[in-house]
Amino acid sequence: MRSRWFFLFSLPIYAFALSAPLSVAVGSISAGVLAAAALLRWSFHPRPHGAVPRVIAVALVAYYLAHILATLFAAPYPSNWGKLLGEMWLKLLLLSVPLASFRQSEHVERAVKLLLSVGAAVAVYGIWQHFSGVDWWHHRAAPMTDGQYMSVAFFGHHLTYGGHVMLLFIVASSWAFLGQRRWGIERALSISAVALTGLALLWSFARSAQVGALFGIVVLAIALPTRRKWVALAPLAAMAVVALLTPAFTTRVSALFQPGAEATRRNLWSSSLHGIAARPWLGFGPGNFGRMMQHFEVPGFYDTKSHSHNDFLMHGVNAGLVGLLAALVLLILSMVLLWKARRHVSGPAWILVGAVACQAGISVAGLFQVYQTDDEVEMLLYFLLGAAFALAARPPHPPPVKP
Repeated sequence: MRSRWFFLFSLPIYAFALSAPLSVAVGSISAGVLAAAALLRWSFHPRPHGAVPRVIAVALVAYYLAHILATLFAAPYPSNWGKLLGEMWLKLLLLSVPLASFRQSEHVERAVKLLLSVGAAVAVYGIWQHFSGVDWWHHRAAPMTDGQYMSVAFFGHHLTYGGHVMLLFIVASSWAFLGQRRWGIERALSISAVALTGLALLWSFARSAQVGALFGIVVLAIALPTRRKWVALAPLAAMAVVALLTPAFTTRVSALFQPGAEATRRNLWSSSLHGIAARPWLGFGPGNFGRMMQHFEVPGFYDTKSHSHNDFLMHGVNAGLVGLLAALVLLILSMVLLWKARRHVSGPAWILVGAVACQAGISVAGLFQVYQTDDEVEMLLYFLLGAAFALAARPPHPPPVKP
């Protein structure tokens, strides 16, 4: 009876998996319900000690404290507490998923497979946008670049969808490469998910996300047995062939080598570095990037001034070197602990490896774009990391009893 009752706490995990690829609003509501379920689960006996490594919980608390201090001491700039809450709370998924599913972690694997299946179905819509030029969800024509339509699916911007589908592509690849040993319906589904999310990623024309996906696949290749490492190259080779046949893709890549290319990014990086140098310890506080630019903007061309175009510089602007260090510690600890846990986990190790590869990929992509403070991307990343920690906490199988 207790097991059936605890199953109810896992239902929000399925709700999130079903809604995250479709709507940031419904996904955020599901994440909030999941956080509430985790809190309730914590109050029931047996208390889920060990659901999350203590060092991860401490690192997350340190990250929050750094940004709270940055907000508190943001003067003469405003203390944007609403912005702080809006940007910080989704990281609670790192704790919510393992707490809500403690001793019920079999639901986590099913939820991740549901997430990938829904994400692959949504990718079909994104691919259709590329060929049709119609975005019926937003009642408009699909956005264009160099004469070709970009895949955005149900998202508002091609870079946001690129970051989101990059994570799905990496985890789907881990499912196909590491999670399947025999041919069957599930392997066919995993390979289909790789193909569909890979094409949607390519036709999102989000170059930073594509570079991140490349590094994520490299991590997966490292985890594969020696004789199977070449398998990881298959989706990359297929995507490369399709990319070469896509004129807008080759145009956008060649544009990177033109004089004055990416002037906005270079100017935003320089401006951010000047701002961090002026307020190195706690930065300007969340939500004050525009005010930082008013004082430390480097002269030159800008097609946007909304963020640093770099995740790590954005951490520095928001919360200084203290906040940047806290973010790096949380990132590195998560990757190291999950990478070690993959060898002895009693559940599906492909989710752990996939989560590490996602964190590696988004970190590389974040050198050129702000992804980890983008709600649609951030909530998916921390859901996957939380799912990995939920499985890492699963009790090992007991050794066989000798006759």
